[in-house]
Amino acid sequence: EPGHMTTRSRDTDEPGHMTTRSRDTGSSGSGTPRLKVRKPVAKSRYGVRQRRRPVDTSAETLSKISTDLAAIFGPVTTTRVISYLTLAGAGMSDFEMTEILSLDRDVLKEFYARLPCTLSDIVANVHIMWFQFKYAIGPLLEARYSDGRIVFHWADAKIARFVGDEFLKSEISRAKIHTMLAMSASPDRLPQYEKNETADTPPRLLIETMIGRILRRKLRALPVHLFASKNIETLKSQCLLNLNFLAAKIDFNGISEVIQDFVGVQDEFENNSSLKILYTILKDSPSEIYQNTKKLASKILTEFSNSSPKLWDPVWTDLLLKQCEVYKNED
Repeated sequence: EPGHMTTRSRDTDEPGHMTTRSRDTGSSGSGTPRLKVRKPVAKSRYGVRQRRRPVDTSAETLSKISTDLAAIFGPVTTTRVISYLTLAGAGMSDFEMTEILSLDRDVLKEFYARLPCTLSDIVANVHIMWFQFKYAIGPLLEARYSDGRIVFHWADAKIARFVGDEFLKSEISRAKIHTMLAMSASPDRLPQYEKNETADTPPRLLIETMIGRILRRKLRALPVHLFASKNIETLKSQCLLNLNFLAAKIDFNGISEVIQDFVGVQDEFENNSSLKILYTILKDSPSEIYQNTKKLASKILTEFSNSSPKLWDPVWTDLLLKQCEVYKNED
């Protein structure tokens, strides 16, 4: 046809884009073919397929999915995996899920009954099992990048509500899951504290993981899981009356989160003046006090020396004051 030219386009280097046959009229005078660009297709990201259409989260569909998963992976394993994902709050990474499943005796017992093997093989196979499980529930998950790693959580709040109604009805079952989550976030397992080069620098929290990242989520999640599992003594010893933990959380998460941890246990203040004194120090002290561990330790020692020890916590307060003496005497 006079004045028209037909060209065949070629694919671009950009993934998910394709040019189509087009033609340009001679009247335009440009001589350049017009290109149609198709929208990129939804692709897998972080091993989880990103959703373009809403996923069916009706109770009937979720019930069928959980039944199918139980038939493949076992009822105990299925219940624990979806419960950990639901109550973790800040999401679970591949390493964290593999670790907590390897610590769960009920999961290991069921796994061994289905596939007898040595302990080392069980741990390796649990890792493979989690990736198979994650692929099976991929449309129900979303992934995000947090604290140097990829974490997974439910894509819809309806899924979490379904798991809570079906698998976490009793306080005992919830407390057990929170206890396991607290164990995986415990400072006895992950963090190590190093002495500062200068006394003005708060202690840094180094967590020994596969990628050596600092997990702020762990600092945020540990008090929550301990409180939810009713492990108040452990909450006091590892978090609220532990200067190492307090200094690290102030350093990485801020003073507001630390104060919020104390607000959750205000019922304990009447019978435990140690918590009340420490809460008052953190809440009312200026920033130059709580941002400097040495000054904070001196402030704690001064306030406790001016109070009556009758309502002190009999065990953990002594350990707290010993920690304060160590920080105060550091060069």
